Amino acid sequence: MTILYDHAPTLRSMLASHGDVADGLRAERDNLFQQVPARGVLPPSRQVQKASSRKPVYPSRSLRGLQGEKMASVLRRLIDKSGSHLVFIDEASDPAFLGPAANELSRALEILDGQAFAGGPDSYATRVHAYVYWSGEMVDDPQPRRGIWSALTRMGGVWLEAFTGADPGGRPWDAATWATRPTAFAQAFERRGGRASQLHFLMSTHRRGDQPSQWALASSGRGRYSACRILSNGPGAYRLGTTPGSPAAWVREYRKVFPTANRTTLRCM
Repeated sequence: MTILYDHAPTLRSMLASHGDVADGLRAERDNLFQQVPARGVLPPSRQVQKASSRKPVYPSRSLRGLQGEKMASVLRRLIDKSGSHLVFIDEASDPAFLGPAANELSRALEILDGQAFAGGPDSYATRVHAYVYWSGEMVDDPQPRRGIWSALTRMGGVWLEAFTGADPGGRPWDAATWATRPTAFAQAFERRGGRASQLHFLMSTHRRGDQPSQWALASSGRGRYSACRILSNGPGAYRLGTTPGSPAAWVREYRKVFPTANRTTLRCM
């Protein structure tokens, strides 16, 4: 699975061929999904809804301040509304979800985990994904985030934001972070009942030409807790259009790692 989180013109460029760049991304072959509010690029069945832990930006819905039952109801409605029947929680590790609020999030996912999804064999909880920015803080200070951990392990996917800072596209992790953060998070996630197959990276850009190095770092390591193992689950792309050349470069690196459907060149074990 690959999620594209960007403006429509950037997404269109990533679906196109670029001469020396390998074939553009393809919705079915690459199992692509598009984060709303960008519209009109991938078909409705490939568009995912969004809920926010903060003040929402249309058309997302805010979960802030909701009790677990209400939160579960909001997420279920978004799943039913979505053409893909998927919803992503933006910044699920936000400080807004610390303490009691984290317990409400955990309660919401517990409720959804007990509700069968009519469109398939899984529960509604597996139709929920989350973007996680404060992954380091979650590992280093897990106690006030127990509810967040509990919620994440019930979800269909957890997307580690592989960048820092408040710039439009953030600043990609440095080499030291790539070498330690994925393993530490994956180990902590598994200890709480999660599986490595649920984890993904949401990759970004900061300067022209930074994609080869980012993909090399994301492909590094061996074993089920390695960055390589997480990358093999499929990556996401965030705001690549903020840097000229990065969308095409990301597609080039993607195609090296995922040359055809259901095939990767990674050797992680």
